[in-house]
Amino acid sequence: MVAAQKPVALLLLLIAIVDAFRVRPQRRNKKQVNTQETQDPAADPVEVDQEEMIRRFTVASREMGKSMHPDQLSIESLPSCRLGQSNCNIGDMSGATLVYTDDDNSRCLNGDPFAFIVKPGRTDKLMFYFPGGGACWQGSKSQADLCTDTLQDGLSNAGLGSGISNGRADNNFRDFTFVAPAYCDGGAYVSNTTLGNKNRPQTGYLNVKYAADWAKRNLDSRLSRFAIAGSSAGALGTMAWSDVMLTDFQYEKATVVVDSYMGVFPSGTQGPTIKNFGACNSPLFANFRSTCEAGNSNIQDVFDYTIQKHPNVAFSMIQPKGDIVQIGFYAAIAVTFGRLDIILANTMYERTNTIMKRFSRHDNFVHFHIDGAAHTFLQTDKYFSQTTGGRGSPTLAGWTGELVEHQPVSSACNGPLQKNGGNGFIFKNTKYCYKELYPEALKVR
Repeated sequence: MVAAQKPVALLLLLIAIVDAFRVRPQRRNKKQVNTQETQDPAADPVEVDQEEMIRRFTVASREMGKSMHPDQLSIESLPSCRLGQSNCNIGDMSGATLVYTDDDNSRCLNGDPFAFIVKPGRTDKLMFYFPGGGACWQGSKSQADLCTDTLQDGLSNAGLGSGISNGRADNNFRDFTFVAPAYCDGGAYVSNTTLGNKNRPQTGYLNVKYAADWAKRNLDSRLSRFAIAGSSAGALGTMAWSDVMLTDFQYEKATVVVDSYMGVFPSGTQGPTIKNFGACNSPLFANFRSTCEAGNSNIQDVFDYTIQKHPNVAFSMIQPKGDIVQIGFYAAIAVTFGRLDIILANTMYERTNTIMKRFSRHDNFVHFHIDGAAHTFLQTDKYFSQTTGGRGSPTLAGWTGELVEHQPVSSACNGPLQKNGGNGFIFKNTKYCYKELYPEALKVR
């Protein structure tokens, strides 16, 4: 890491205004997409002017920039290895190393050659981490570029040396081998397509596969501990990839941690977005292929299936009640589908509670709700001090440490137990805990 602070928010703000507003109107398609999501009158497409587009994307871009890791990873300062020249064996690595795939079909959105980070640790322990960094997607009416698209930025988002990759004594992952694919294609790690008229590569699926295949070749055939985690867009990647990775690897204890993105989309937009990423034919959506190809798939179905399929694995979600980035991206997605749709913190919280209730049917699922509007925790050192916001709350690091050992850790939240949406009739807020979610303690078979 270099010490200089990176002006991420300003950079992304400029990207949003100058570059991302290649947002191009698309021809109106007379054939309506049939989705499984409930439509309402407010979801009807409207004419969205350029000024409104810029405003919505600027908000999303600014908030994403605030949440990204403040330190820039210096690619030149790290040793590197090329799979086109050697096997890049972990035994030959003396420290954090960049592994280049050397495959023209594995690239960042801007065309940079792709690489993933390896921080060697014990060969019987693996932390596979999906960093965040926004998204670049094609809506029904316009295109949006709100993602990190270079190798430099995609690697920096992993927060190497901070949070879960920090070597401090109170980090339960300190001796794990840390593997993180750069997030630099904007496709939430599921993409297999090109974006826009310039056919920029979105090869997220193949990029991850290179990193996962390397880990399987280089680590023990049976892991004592296996953790899959992701933040923001990486949370979506974690939900999508968990089943495939949990099936491919052998382990004594495995844990999945989803940090700060639950996939709350405007109605009728999630399925088409996934389809436009070219994800339907990948193994990630093998059990939902026909639904995906019809434009009706959603990440919640995929994750719910995975939780049920793997009762011996601990699954968890970290969710800020009023996550400002999730709120901003909700509005940005709506714009690219020709809608003006805004939700506030209380509505975001209510909708994520509904999703939590679905997952909480499973004994092997727990969650950690955090007061406020912050976004992502695993990749920074606030991971060690963050609590739910209430007195007597465990720290996130302490809670996750018990989770990884499959201890009967309980779902955590700050506030009185109330119905979803709270008991207030006029002034809605997030200062409550949804009573249907508590108490709940982890039970892994």
